[in-house]
Amino acid sequence: MSDVQRICPQCGGASPLQAQHCPHCGYDLQLGLPIERANTLPATLSKAAVPVLLGAASLALRVGWKMIQGRMFQATTQAVAQRAPDQPIQPRPADQEVQPRRPRRTIRIRSTWAVGDARGRWQQGSSEHIIEFDD
Repeated sequence: MSDVQRICPQCGGASPLQAQHCPHCGYDLQLGLPIERANTLPATLSKAAVPVLLGAASLALRVGWKMIQGRMFQATTQAVAQRAPDQPIQPRPADQEVQPRRPRRTIRIRSTWAVGDARGRWQQGSSEHIIEFDD
């Protein structure tokens, strides 16, 4: 069985694989070796955790906003319920008509394509899709 040895980059002499310094010239053989790193899993997890944390924060803000809206609705309905029964509800003036609620989010997808063949014939086209939805 052969003994594996390391070649010194300074003098070219052979030294044992476990040696830290060359026995011929004293060169530090550990300088050229790659650094052994500890497990990089925590660094990878921290990079992956950023989108998860941002999503959780967004969800918490959305839930909080919905709770605030619900409390404002409850306060309004309580105020209406507490009015005197003989007090009529005043209709809105015509200039303050409530407009129908419009979609809050719109996604526009615009696609353009071109296809050519070996004879030099080209076909091209485009299309646009609009998606609207409420929250």
